[in-house]
Amino acid sequence: MRFFGKNPKVKVMGISVSSPSNEELKKEAADYYARHKDEIAAKRKTAKESPKPKVSRGEETRSVTEKSLDEFRSLGIKRYKISTCGDERVCPNCKRHDGKDYNVKDAQTGKNAPPFCDECRCIILPVLPF
Repeated sequence: MRFFGKNPKVKVMGISVSSPSNEELKKEAADYYARHKDEIAAKRKTAKESPKPKVSRGEETRSVTEKSLDEFRSLGIKRYKISTCGDERVCPNCKRHDGKDYNVKDAQTGKNAPPFCDECRCIILPVLPF
């Protein structure tokens, strides 16, 4: 099953969003990696060799959050949900927000939208009215 291709329910920042389980997402990611591992390795090598801009993870997260919120507004999506990476590196502040949903119109980064910390890897997902 491909979640980023056929029969999308809604597109968010150019990505088709469905409601897959974590296991389905892990399988899709593993399949993608298997198909593109040489290309990914080449990009990683190039990235290691090139100078990196000094942008914190929190700032990257802020940028992605703002773009996602703009996309949600343009699509008429009213609510969003916070999702952490779910690993051992998730900080207590981010864990506190995991799974909660909020109104798009009330979004405030740092309060009810990522980033919640300097190393924030949280994302927002649309809550779809199905």
